Amino acid sequence: MYACNTLHLFSFKSIPSDPTQTSTYRLLASASRRPPLNAPIDYTLALSRFLLGDGMADRLSVPPTDLQFRLRVRFAMTMEWALVHFGRLWTRRWEVERVTMTRLLIRMLVCWQLGVKRTKFTPKVHFAEDESKLVPGHDDDELDPGVRMGPDAGKAAIRRWKRLMMEMAAVVLAPIAAVVGLGIWSSR
Repeated sequence: MYACNTLHLFSFKSIPSDPTQTSTYRLLASASRRPPLNAPIDYTLALSRFLLGDGMADRLSVPPTDLQFRLRVRFAMTMEWALVHFGRLWTRRWEVERVTMTRLLIRMLVCWQLGVKRTKFTPKVHFAEDESKLVPGHDDDELDPGVRMGPDAGKAAIRRWKRLMMEMAAVVLAPIAAVVGLGIWSSR
């Protein structure tokens, strides 16, 4: 439905001379420099080309980017792949914690971007049982009770995430360090 309503905004007939004047570029620019990455527009463009593929990106007039940003996107996607696969191979507890932390961080970001308002929208009034009277509904614009906000909550979430990443690094790097150390010790 959304695609049908907005398809006319994207030109498929010709590639414009200035890609920064297209609707695609403007949408991607509005998503740039936002938490958690605070990535520049070039990174967002490279990520879009990576996810869409060159054919679709060309049709949507997503301009190509420098090799530096394409490599950064490849590295980020490799790290995402590594997180998912490490969670499958290590303990279930680690994967559950990673998913829980990811959901929490996304909820915190959404609440922060919305000005610490709830993300659920309900009518302010609704009909009573007899459907002849309007009854005021509860105001849902208060802070989402499921998300703790503020600097302390953010620091606690970041500490939990860092601890999770340090556990992953220790599990992956410890055997490598042991093999290198054993190799150095045996070569003496």
